[in-house]
Amino acid sequence: MDPTKLGIGLVAGAVVVSASVVGIALAIRNGDSASSPCADKAQSVPCFNAAGQWVGAGGSVSTPPTTYRYSAPPTTSTYSPPPIRKDDFTVELKVTSKQCFGTAGCNVVVEPMLNYKYGADRMTSYGTCDVTYSISGDESGEVIGTAYGDGGTRFRVSNSILSTNSSRVQPKATVTDVTCR
Repeated sequence: MDPTKLGIGLVAGAVVVSASVVGIALAIRNGDSASSPCADKAQSVPCFNAAGQWVGAGGSVSTPPTTYRYSAPPTTSTYSPPPIRKDDFTVELKVTSKQCFGTAGCNVVVEPMLNYKYGADRMTSYGTCDVTYSISGDESGEVIGTAYGDGGTRFRVSNSILSTNSSRVQPKATVTDVTCR
């Protein structure tokens, strides 16, 4: 055998052995926790790497698993009632006194009684409201009155005195306006 060929073979063998030793050293070093593929070097796989990719237990890299977040509904109610309207109220008239004068008509005293279509809780959510109403049946025309809110569902009303053309006239009332403050 040619000695130059033998020298080349020994050199080539030494290079292969050196590369193997370096490869083994690198493999051992890569298995060390100091060079963990995880973004947080204190973690071990499975974890997220520095690029935000998921590193599985076998070292395979993939997109991160889907994470669902649950947001609890707010604990305070944000309900606000619809705007108050005059149609939400009705007015009934209670006749508290009536004095008739034959064919000349009658003097009638009426007490307005308000009715609200919805519950007291809804009424109080508007604050204090004043309800204006119109009473028909008086010989001189409509009589306008206002029930003033005392807060909540209480109102201050004044009796109205009407003069009618005859004893057959039945006074009626309708709500014309509602204002709240």
